[in-house]
Amino acid sequence: ASCPTERCVWSGSACEACSSFADAASCPTGRCVWSGNACETTTTTTSTTACGNTSCQIWGDPHVSGFDNIGHEFPGYLAFLSLGAQTARPIDVNMYDEGDFWLVRSAEVLIQSRFAPSKDFVPDRAAMGVIAISGPLLDNKLLIVQPLKKAVSWDGRQLGEADLKAGMMSHGLDIRSHDGGRVLDVQLPKGMHLRAVRFPHHIDASVILPKSFIGSVDGLCGNRNG
Repeated sequence: ASCPTERCVWSGSACEACSSFADAASCPTGRCVWSGNACETTTTTTSTTACGNTSCQIWGDPHVSGFDNIGHEFPGYLAFLSLGAQTARPIDVNMYDEGDFWLVRSAEVLIQSRFAPSKDFVPDRAAMGVIAISGPLLDNKLLIVQPLKKAVSWDGRQLGEADLKAGMMSHGLDIRSHDGGRVLDVQLPKGMHLRAVRFPHHIDASVILPKSFIGSVDGLCGNRNG
């Protein structure tokens, strides 16, 4: 029921992309078509979440909708900026505490957030003010993402607007900005992806977790164990 029908196929045991099928005989008809050398989807989609992957969303003052909410996937940053799109997902955690918290913690990648009072919410409710990403997948280098009024830095070096707009690749990380620096896409190794929507004094974010990480993570975003 949670396999996105417009771009994925249920193989009987897993939710798969059309490209997962290696030959014409196995390429499912209907949602997929054999092009002559590959099994391809017959539809187009703007979703950033691949078949079998799942996402965690953190927004507002702040709310967390974790990896186990399959079937309520991130449809793209324009919809993510819409309150209606956000509240369509079940909320697992409403944070009322300030401090540093793990969003995602695993042996390979660490994503930490800092919740602090934000001028974007009255009267100064907490919101996500910093996202820090590190771990062995990034050779233990550190990416820090902050709101528009503050800086983004990589391995201790501040990244300017020109750096972010042009995109930067380093140690398996690919980071680039859109919409005048407001939206930041961070592609991590092994298919993990973070999208940060930067407001003047806080950040909203979505973390996409590839199915290869299922069962090996914990934190506020959950462990994706169903």
